[in-house]
Formats: sequence, structure tokens, C-alpha cells
Amino acid sequence: MVTLRNLLRLAGTALSYKSIYANGFVVSVYEFIITGFHIVEYTDTALFSRDIRRKDPNSTDVKIRIMRTTGSNLFGGGRSIRSTLKREGIQTNAQILNSCRSFSTIPTNHLDIGVMNTSLINSVRTCKNKDSKYGNLIQIIGSADTLILAYLIIKKNPGNMTKKVDDKTLDGIDFDFFSRTSKDILNGTFKFSPVRKVEIPKPGKSELRPLGISSPRQKIVQKAMEMVLSLIFEENFFDCSHGFRPGRSCHSALKHLQLKVGNISTFSWAIEGGIKGCFDNIPHIMIIKGINQKIDCPATTSLVKKLLLAGYILDKGKKNTSKNKQTIINSSIGTPQGTVLSPLFCNIVLHELDKFVMETLLPQFKNGKRRKVNPEFSSLCHTIKQTEDLKLKRKLVNARPNIPSVDFMDSNFKKLHFVRYADDWVVLVCGSHSDAIHIRDLIAYKLKSLGLTLNMDKTMITHLRKNRGKFLGFEFFIRKNSKDHSKPVRLIKQSGITIRRRVPPRLILHAPIYDLLIELKVLGFVGRNHLNDFQYIGKSSSVPLTHPQILRYYNGKVKGIVNYYSCTHNRMSLWSIVRFMKYSCALSLARKFRLNSLAKVFKKFGPDLRCTTKKGKVYKFFIPDNLRILPMNQRFNSKLGHRDVDSLLKIT
Repeated sequence: MVTLRNLLRLAGTALSYKSIYANGFVVSVYEFIITGFHIVEYTDTALFSRDIRRKDPNSTDVKIRIMRTTGSNLFGGGRSIRSTLKREGIQTNAQILNSCRSFSTIPTNHLDIGVMNTSLINSVRTCKNKDSKYGNLIQIIGSADTLILAYLIIKKNPGNMTKKVDDKTLDGIDFDFFSRTSKDILNGTFKFSPVRKVEIPKPGKSELRPLGISSPRQKIVQKAMEMVLSLIFEENFFDCSHGFRPGRSCHSALKHLQLKVGNISTFSWAIEGGIKGCFDNIPHIMIIKGINQKIDCPATTSLVKKLLLAGYILDKGKKNTSKNKQTIINSSIGTPQGTVLSPLFCNIVLHELDKFVMETLLPQFKNGKRRKVNPEFSSLCHTIKQTEDLKLKRKLVNARPNIPSVDFMDSNFKKLHFVRYADDWVVLVCGSHSDAIHIRDLIAYKLKSLGLTLNMDKTMITHLRKNRGKFLGFEFFIRKNSKDHSKPVRLIKQSGITIRRRVPPRLILHAPIYDLLIELKVLGFVGRNHLNDFQYIGKSSSVPLTHPQILRYYNGKVKGIVNYYSCTHNRMSLWSIVRFMKYSCALSLARKFRLNSLAKVFKKFGPDLRCTTKKGKVYKFFIPDNLRILPMNQRFNSKLGHRDVDSLLKIT
């Protein structure tokens, strides 16, 4: 019956199911009608407007005119909607095509993104030449299938329904758009419109951060380019790079920093670096140079140049500014943040920095297998063996952990460990302070050759045993041996005897609780009292929201912080953040419902500020079950995309 129904829908019959089931010849009759058409199976996602036109070399234009008339319904009785399909004088009904609203998008039911992505990967692989470069990529980028796949990936992004410079969104897009765009790309006539550049304030700072906003429809072409180029360059990137790459995130970078470093006790210094205005200062010539290293397709390179040279329009927030008076600013540097290809361009250029560190600096700072033994420690061990007085011997044994067993100033032992997330990077150095300064200067010189500048205000050289470094919103350091924290040991069995054996310590990751409270204060969740201590306050902007909306608003912030800092060793300290947010939520509810005290709020809504809707759905403030330190296999989540504390607490 399903097969018959589909055949009859395509044929446009108005017969009922009873007559179909009783008379088998109907199928053969309408099969003849169906085979007379060049039919493409459309489903319920969107692409057409009121008129559907499909141009094909082997078929003429098919036009569908909608009209209403009486007749029997496919589902038995009632009115049906018929359409007149004109082609070579044949007139049929197409009830399934009459609902233009349900057939106004791309067919997603029969377009499997996974299958299309696999086909794209195979197509790119066939373009690889003998010299390991890829040619004729413009045929893949300009293919309608690639453009449709790009549309299916980006169509759910919330910003793509906002009008940009060309006043167009993804709404109302049809198959003709993909046909025209494909033709323009293949003919080399496609042009990118300028990007609208706005300056948004940084949370808690007076300075502004530029953000680029490009046309949603042109983002389809950008996404198609990004998919093809990513397949080529991903296999070329180093494992130390984690920013804007599939399957990688801030947590994967922190995992690389903590677990792939080996024995962290061998390192003494950490260089925390950043690049000044990385996205806005990348030279276009360096992007083209990096692309030409792997791509031998002039048409693709020309398309990239058109994107880079499209320029931008600076939006100063003046509502009465005429579009004709808007000035297009062209520059030979910069890829505005907010465009699809900016992260990939950043990684392509900064891959040269990764290559310099991993292939030049790393071999130079990889000397010796272990440090020399500390003479003082060796002398103490010898004294302990020779001492017969038990009291004196116990005293010497207790003093031994405070003396390093190796010489940390051994100039013949050097190591280096490098991790990068976008324009933020960390280098762990095993050597002297002068070695760390020398490495910093070499990296600054390499960035200068790439047209970039090392941000000396944010670049810090930190002693891991005396101070704490910062990376991606985390604090990291090497824990000192003390009565509370001794060297880590593990129980093992050797020759039937259980003994304790020391294991290499790991880098300690901490959530910066004080910095989080400062951010909460800037965003209005926390205040200061007359003693300059933190105190909870209500969020005034959340008062107009409903009770469930307020709970969802606060729960989103709390869950984001708890999940992002799930890999820290001081995870229990996050209870203070949860407590401040809970009481801030309670004060917001008190202002909304005009309750005079927190006691009345908790008496009315309970300890979890519970709310039940008319439909019986229950909302409550999110409180974690526990915040104990997680097992190693549960600490890191590569799917988390947050980059810093500002993005966790950003007001939406």
C-alpha cells in the first residue's frame, strides 16, 4: 500500500484506496504516465517557491499551476487539491506537490548528510595528483551537490535568518539558487559581497572587539569551500593544534597539555603566549601562499582571493545611514571573525608556527635522557646508610623529601612541549630562564615573518613551582611536595611482595574561582559589600522573564561552568559558584514576585526554587549531584566548544 500510495501521489490520481486495492490495472496505467516524466523525488524540506522549475539537459521546464477543485480524496472522501501539470499536453493531478509550504525546502529525508559527506571525501581524494597537490577542486566546490550539503549543515544556525548587507536570508531559497550559484562558480563570475563589520564590547573591558557578519546565502559558498579545503589541510596539521578543528576543543588541548607531556616534574618554565589581533592582521599573501602549498587549482585560488578582497563595511550603529553612502573598505590583511573560512585561514597560516616549533625548536631542545643526580641528595642518602643512630637517621629521612634528587640547572638536559588553541599557545620548557626567553624571542621572530605580532602584554614566562600559568581560562602549575601533598605513589607486586613505587606527577589544573567571581560581578550576578567581600545580588535584567525562563537562564550558566571545569583538581570549589548563582536566582525571583526576603522565596518555591507549569512540567534550579574530582576517563570532553570564561557567561 505504501508503494501504491507513492506511485499515485507522483501520478496525481484522485482515486480512493478502495478502488486501487480492487483494481490492479490502475497501477500499470499510472506507471505508464509516471515513466513519461523526468521525476526527481522531493521531500518535505524546503526549497521551492510557488513555481517549481527543474532545468535538465534531457527535459524541458516543468511548471506546476495550483488550483482548487472538488473530487475524491486519497484518504477517502472530502475535497482534494489538484494541480495541472503541463508537459507535452499531458494533464495530471499531483496532490503531494500542491502543498508548497511543506515542499519549500531542500529534501532532507532522502539527502543523508553522512552519505553526501562520504561522497565528497571520495571526490576530493580523486583530485590528488602525483606531486601530492590537489587539482580541479573548483568542480567539487561548484557542484550543486556540495552546495546543497553546505546548506544542510548551516541552515540551522540561528544567525542565518538575520538580514545582512544584501538584505537576504536563507528563507525562500530554491533549487534555482543552487543552479545559478553553481554556474557562476564554474564560470568564474561569482562575486562575494562585502562583510558587515561591527565592534562589540568585551565583557568587563572598555575596548571593543571587531566581528564580521557575512551574507547567509554566501555562507553556503564559504561552507562549501571550507569543507573541501578542510579535507585537504586537516591531514597536514600537527597534533599540537586544537583550535577550530573537528573532534577537538579546549578540553582536548588541556588533555594534550596534561597527559602527553610525560613527567611534568622535568619542566620548570611555562611560556603563555598570544597573538595581537590575529584574525584582523593575517596577511592575505600568507593565506594564498599556504593554500598554494597543497592546492594546484588556479580557479580555486582565484575564488579565495575574491573572498579576501571583497572588503567590509564598517557598521557604526547609525540607523539613518543610507546604503548608497556606505563605504566599502578594502585591505590586504585580515579575515573578519564571524565568516566561515576565517578559522581555517588562521590554522593554515599558524601551521607554519607549529611546523617551526615541532621541526626546528623541538630537536634543538631535546638533549639528554635524564638530569644529573643532585650531589647534595646523593650525599644525604650516603649519610643515611652510614648512620647507626635511629633518631638521627629518622631525622635525616624526614629531611630528604625537601631536597631535589636531580640537578634542575643541568644544562645538558633540555625538553620542550607545545600546545596551541587558535591564537593562544603554551610552551613548557625544561631548561633555564634564559632558554625560555630565547624560545619566546624565536617564536616572536617567526610570527613577524608571517606578518603577525606577538602580544607581549599577554605573553608571560612563569615558574611552574612558584607561580601559576593560565591557559584557556584554567590555572596550571606543579604541586609542591608537602605534608598534605607528597609525591604520588602506586602499589605494585614484585616477587610476591607489595611495594610502593613513585609515579611521575601530573600537571595540576585548577578553576580560577576568584576570576569567575569577578566575571559574575561584571555581568551583574554578584556584588561587593562595604568590606569589599563578594555578595549575591539579583539579576535585574531577568526580572521581566517568567519563572521557568529565569530558571533556564540561570541553569544554562551553572551547567556551562560545571561542565567546562569538569577536568579540574579543585572541582569541589565550584560549589561556591553554584551557591552564588542560586542565591542570585532567588533574589531575582524575590524582586519578580515582590517577596521581601530570601526566607519567603525558599518557603514559597522550596530549596530548589521549583516551578510547575499548567501542563505539569517541573522546572527547578540545577544543583549537581556532587563535584568530586572525576576519574581520568571522564574528565575531558572533546565536544565542548567553549573557549573562555566570557563565552560561558555571555548574556544571550
